[in-house]
Amino acid sequence: MLFVCPRQRINSALDQYELAVDEIVAACDGDLRGALRALMLFNEQLEQELARMSGSVLLTSDCTNLG
Repeated sequence: MLFVCPRQRINSALDQYELAVDEIVAACDGDLRGALRALMLFNEQLEQELARMSGSVLLTSDCTNLG
């Protein structure tokens, strides 16, 4: 069994974030402001989707409590 110390896991996660950031900035032709704007818009979409999903879960639980 391979043991990975927590520091290695943290470094690996940070490396993945670094790669993701590089890819996002590259997709925006090196424009940091554009990359930040794209991330903010994507985050807003995720928040809206989460709110919709939370609402549907609440509706489902309300309906099951009625019967």
